[in-house]
Amino acid sequence: MPNQASALPVTDFQSVILVILARDEVHSLRETVESLSALLPAGDVEQLVMFLAPDSTPECNAMALELEKTVSSFPVRTWLQQTQMPVAELQRLLAQKSKASHALMLSADLEISPEMALQMLQACKKNPVALVSLSRWREGGGFTRYTKWQLPLHRFFQSVVRALYGARLSTDATAGYCAVAKQIFEGLCLREKRQSVFLEYKLTLLRLGLPLIEIPVQFRVRREGKSTGGFWHKLRYLVPLLRVRFLPPEKLFRFGDGCNV
Repeated sequence: MPNQASALPVTDFQSVILVILARDEVHSLRETVESLSALLPAGDVEQLVMFLAPDSTPECNAMALELEKTVSSFPVRTWLQQTQMPVAELQRLLAQKSKASHALMLSADLEISPEMALQMLQACKKNPVALVSLSRWREGGGFTRYTKWQLPLHRFFQSVVRALYGARLSTDATAGYCAVAKQIFEGLCLREKRQSVFLEYKLTLLRLGLPLIEIPVQFRVRREGKSTGGFWHKLRYLVPLLRVRFLPPEKLFRFGDGCNV
């Protein structure tokens, strides 16, 4: 596959905006935000945005508003999604409300420890043009309490990704946390809705040839809230998996003239 990374915007690390995705998490949202506040150097964080789903629960919304008032390490804000196009809306948020050089996206479900954000931040500072992600399959990573059928299905999906995109690609294309230069993220041309769009943007960056850094991570089953990533939803992953692989680069990124879709 041709490498388009040299045509993408280049930026040094200056600061990061943290984006936490939440829908029905309450205590997990609190633990996530408070852990990040304690772990991350305040001078590296421009702001933290709790990016709430359109169907987020009243309890989740109330917790977000409480955290806005109680966390003081860096500015904390709430953004309630207005559409079912989360990444497109997130791109607008980043363009309008942030001057950070990088964006780090996390989930409030605690399936991955917030401590990983510090390692990702350090990797961004050392490699500001790379996509920084996590892998449950690399040495040191792993899964806790996966069922007998979940693990082989997950392994099979990752093998399909590697077959389509090449051996250099991620060992874990669906891992939740990602960090990348904000200007690059804002330029992505994305079509998916809901959860599958987060796989789409990661595949798009890799399809364009962005350098990849993967950090091993231990995955654990969420303690709170309901997962929206069931088996039939995961079948939807096949759509961006195939489309991103075979679309030309000008349909994947705004190279000056907008998305040619």
